[in-house]
Amino acid sequence: MSRLSLIYAALAKREVSYTVGETVVTPAVDEPHELKASYLPAELPRRLLLPQVAYGAEARQAHPTAWSAGQSVRVPWLVVDRLLMKPEGEGTGQFSDVAGALIEYMDAYIEAMMTQAPLVAKTAIVSLDIYAAALEWPLMSGVFYWGAEAVLQVEDQRAIIG
Repeated sequence: MSRLSLIYAALAKREVSYTVGETVVTPAVDEPHELKASYLPAELPRRLLLPQVAYGAEARQAHPTAWSAGQSVRVPWLVVDRLLMKPEGEGTGQFSDVAGALIEYMDAYIEAMMTQAPLVAKTAIVSLDIYAAALEWPLMSGVFYWGAEAVLQVEDQRAIIG
């Protein structure tokens, strides 16, 4: 299994639980090989771990130009973790329908990512941006869900073998 696949698997195992009223909610997680073209309201909330290519121009990747045996290199991976909470048109269709739950989720997400052990040996989450929005799934479909999107940069340190 590739290092990036291990990072996705470790992210999928990190539970992000938040409270809505008196109910504790833990979204299911789909890794890149499990993604579906659409999700029914009964399947939500759900976290989608998206490959870098899904983020288009934002997918920035460092490419060291000179490597020598015995050195180590840090490879920054950009991972998108998208929460689909509710179809945009469900209920009143207003952000206020989900605002409280999304705030709880985003706080729980940050805690889950920053207070636990590294995802994989010799990796570290070096940045995390998260925001709430109407998010399109699948991309370019015109179908929107209220949700949150976290963009994590995970640094992977590797030794160069000569």
